[in-house]
Amino acid sequence: MSHPSEMIQAFRNQIKDADGYLPIPPEYNRSTSSAMKNTLDYFLEEYYFKPSTIVSYPPGSFGGINATQQLRLEFAELGAPSIPSSFTIPRVHTVYGNDRILLDESYDRRVVRFFEEFKWFIEILENQRKIGVPY
Repeated sequence: MSHPSEMIQAFRNQIKDADGYLPIPPEYNRSTSSAMKNTLDYFLEEYYFKPSTIVSYPPGSFGGINATQQLRLEFAELGAPSIPSSFTIPRVHTVYGNDRILLDESYDRRVVRFFEEFKWFIEILENQRKIGVPY
């Protein structure tokens, strides 16, 4: 893109300056949304050598696994390797009440472990980028 708009340039800078990527995608027809895919496709080098992971919280019992798996492939192709874990909250309405109070305490431990893992990968890849990247 030779002359991006100010809005696209600002978004490019946000992606470039990020230490990692954590989208929270909708799942639409067992896939990620076209808006998510289009957004990812606008950029490439900005993603290189930074970890990615996915959070999903659909009302259904499969936890957005189809969109999650598709995005793992997308981020791999963009050069932003996915960490081993993703964080899914199937049947989100049974985990959080209408007042946004956590109903299932097991998610407290899971979310802490999830973000500790993501932070670990962020730090590892950040240190490696300081040393130098393969290309």
